[in-house]
Amino acid sequence: MRYDIAIIGSGPAGLSAAVNAKIRNKTFKVFGTKEISPKLVKAHQINNYLGFYGKSGKEIRDEFAKHLEAMDIEITEEKINNIYSMGDYFALMGSKNTYEATTVILATGVNFGKPLKGEEEYLGRGVGYCATCDAPLYKDKIVTIIAYNKHEESEANFLAQVASKVYYIPMYKEEVEVDESIEIIKDTPVEIVGEQFVQKLILKNNEIEINNRLPEKQIKIYGEEIICKRIIQNLISNSIKYSTGYISIELDEFDNEVIFIIRNSVLDLKKSELEHLFERFYTVDKSRNSSGSGLGLYIVKLLLEKIGGEVKVVSLEGDILSISIMFKPFTSLDS
Repeated sequence: MRYDIAIIGSGPAGLSAAVNAKIRNKTFKVFGTKEISPKLVKAHQINNYLGFYGKSGKEIRDEFAKHLEAMDIEITEEKINNIYSMGDYFALMGSKNTYEATTVILATGVNFGKPLKGEEEYLGRGVGYCATCDAPLYKDKIVTIIAYNKHEESEANFLAQVASKVYYIPMYKEEVEVDESIEIIKDTPVEIVGEQFVQKLILKNNEIEINNRLPEKQIKIYGEEIICKRIIQNLISNSIKYSTGYISIELDEFDNEVIFIIRNSVLDLKKSELEHLFERFYTVDKSRNSSGSGLGLYIVKLLLEKIGGEVKVVSLEGDILSISIMFKPFTSLDS
């Protein structure tokens, strides 16, 4: 189904948009938390919100919830990791499913904190924001998660299955409930340092070494950065979603091609289905019970075509699905 509007965020702005969409008979979906707004709930007293003078944040949240129930508006508790422009509509990649909408409203609120020193510099080079998207990249490595709410605990538990060691730094006051293999550190992050990649996280009272192994050679690919990242994220997300446990990634450069190969174990996939995996809305039998729209790999194909790449090989050996894609190598003007 393609919605008229997708609303990202369930705070006052997002819910106001949902109410207006409902009144105008638009089809829409709200992504957020049924808690509505964790920031709002923490407010002891609010005096600058018209009509709710002297109310606590929790009281206002409860009024919002009553309003939503009266208008039959539901909030979908699913994290949206990426949004792609597909021309006349947008594709939204959630942690579980894929959605389509003609219009997207971003109502995610304001981040009052400043980026950690080194955070922006090392983004994509050891710093990431989506544990489930990037998990295979952290296989057998030391990972530190700086968490600002309890929702991050599930991502920490997921990473603990693939990383050699997970450190968890909670920046919230609620009780931490994570897997016993995860080491909880009560300290304040100060700076991310490294050279080509992240090597260390400096804390106020300690520091954490990261075992990022540098590649023997640097491989550069041609294409708009955001498109290349989305191609790889989609492939990794798809692999995580359908893998039965095994995932591997390879990257190599040949004469005029950079080849990215991702492999994962699958359940009940037939060789006759391989040629359809990159078709729009196609889902294999195993996933038909989910509400995904089958757009993940289709988007990969479209984005590859935009930057001159292509899907090279899709194969199935036993229960291992292998997808090989080609990027054009980056060539400097001086060479």
